[in-house]
Order: sequence, then structure tokens, then C-alpha cells
Amino acid sequence: MGILDTLTQHPLDLSVFLEPRGFMRFLQLSFSVFAYAAIRGYEGFVDINYCKDMSAHLVFDYPFALSDVKYKLEKPCVSSKDTTFIDLAGDFSLESELFVVSCWMSFLYCIIIIYIYVKLTPHYESNVKWPIYDFLASLIVSGLWIFHFVIWARAVSGIKEATDPDRVVEECKIELHCLRATTSPYFGLNLSIALGLINVILWTSNQWFLFKETPWFGQGTAVSMRGGPALHI
Repeated sequence: MGILDTLTQHPLDLSVFLEPRGFMRFLQLSFSVFAYAAIRGYEGFVDINYCKDMSAHLVFDYPFALSDVKYKLEKPCVSSKDTTFIDLAGDFSLESELFVVSCWMSFLYCIIIIYIYVKLTPHYESNVKWPIYDFLASLIVSGLWIFHFVIWARAVSGIKEATDPDRVVEECKIELHCLRATTSPYFGLNLSIALGLINVILWTSNQWFLFKETPWFGQGTAVSMRGGPALHI
């Protein structure tokens, strides 16, 4: 039976969600959406009081190019006539965008592979190449999650440092006579890190279940049952 015949004749096989590989795909799909929502939905701010009774409200969000966040002073009270803006320092757009790439790749791959699981089950189970492709593709996504999670975690530390109230005041108190600053909570950023870590765990741990579906696992078991190859020194 060809793939086209299977698509038209074979019913959906939802029993795959009772197996580790199917259930893990559902979790991976869900948590990729959660991680995406956490990083894209975060909006932080820094309130700065300068001069005597003036205040500036700076808002930052995805993609966290803090150096582009500027606030034009309405009534400059500065020692330098050229200073008309309050701004933040740092650009973490690359790190945040790579994190989002992992979310999107996870989401799209899970949609595709879940469809294959439930609609093309006979072909997946009868063709040894399909589990291998699934294993290798998931291995790539796992590696991306690890890499992007690490650099995003470092970027969040940089964002916290760049928006630290004491640092903000220290950098602008000479020219702008900044008095104090307050920063929004970092809950959304911390949540994105936690969800990123969960995605790393889900993808890396699922490699074992996928490996068991490949013919490589059967070969390793057969070798171990025979006592393994003899070593000649």
C-alpha cells in the first residue's frame, strides 16, 4: 500500500499518544508554545526619576534590543546641552531570536511528526529509515535547544544587569542628575528560562525512546546477548 492509499484509507491511529514517543511529542509541542508565549509576551520597564520632579518611562520587550529603547526628555535638566535622550545599553536581540527559532522548529516538527505518527503508522513501523530520520532530526532539534537555551539564559542575566536600578542611575546621574530608578519584575524572563530548560529535558530524554525505535537498538541488543565481539590484543 502506497503513502497516498494510506492517507485516504487508513484511519487516525491515536493509540500512539499512549506510547512514550507519541506522548512526548505532545509535551514538546505544548511546551514549545509555552516558551514562545513567555518570551514574546514579556514587557518590562525602567522608571527613572531625574532632576527634581521629572520622570522617564522606558519600555523594553522582544527582541530586547535595549540600545534602541530611548526616552526623549521633555524638559532637559542636564549639564550637556546635547543630551536630549535617556536610553538603555545592550542588545540581546540575536539571543532572543535564536530562542524563538527553537520554539518554532519544535512546534513545526512536532506537528509534522505527529501527523506521520497518527496517519502513516504502517509506513513508519515497516520502513526502518523513518525511525532513523525521526531520531536524527530530533537530535538536531535537541542540540539547538541546548545551545539556544544556554545563550538565552546568559542574555537574561545581561538584561537584568543592564536594567539594574543602581547601574541605570550610576550611568546617567552625572549628565541627567538621575536620582533613582525602579525596574519591573523579571518573572516573564525567568519563566522563559524555566520553560526552555523543560524543553531541553523533553527533547534530550526523548532521544532514548526514539533510539529504541531504530534498528541500531536491536543490533546493540543482539551483540550484548552474544557476549559482544572478542577483543584480540
